[in-house]
Amino acid sequence: MLIDPKGTGGVRPATAAEIAAANPVTGLACKTYLYGPLSLFYSFSMNAQEAAAFNTAQQSGAKAGDYAVLLAMHVNTKEITFWTWQTFYWQPGADTPNGFPGSKAGQPASLPSPWNNYASCTAYDQTTKPHGTTMAVCFNPYLETSSGIPAGITSNCVSCHGVALVPSAAANYPPDYKHPIDFFHSPIYFTKSMTHTDFSWAVASAP
Repeated sequence: MLIDPKGTGGVRPATAAEIAAANPVTGLACKTYLYGPLSLFYSFSMNAQEAAAFNTAQQSGAKAGDYAVLLAMHVNTKEITFWTWQTFYWQPGADTPNGFPGSKAGQPASLPSPWNNYASCTAYDQTTKPHGTTMAVCFNPYLETSSGIPAGITSNCVSCHGVALVPSAAANYPPDYKHPIDFFHSPIYFTKSMTHTDFSWAVASAP
């Protein structure tokens, strides 16, 4: 997807000239691109301080005036006894086939742009129903497709966060998510040398 900060209108196929001008990284699988305006995203123009903070966090080369856009995010809260899990990601246009991994279902017709360009999915249990055997699949296509998460595209929030442990070196992702993880009895994830951090990677990964 090629984004023009000064563009208007909706999404359309990019022209050959636009693709050449964007100079996409060589070696990518894509040969054709869509073209759209920045208004498709939630975005803001960074000031010098924000750009510096971004560079520190991402080892990037951002500068004042560059745009930051919301592409994907996880949201988890513990305002009740159990955690709630949601993930949101940019998806302009219609839903994917079968609403996989998430969808825009339930969006009110009054939801304005750009927020109506974000799909979501939720996973409040490892399985599709409590104490079931069919695993729920809920992942963010921009975040869980990292090579560092080997089973990301078959994962769900609960199974991933359930292996947040101290020491963090012990917190290996499972090779697959074919069945629920028995967090508190499995010898892989529950020993005297491991401490569960209540599903919080922020705690488990803290320096």
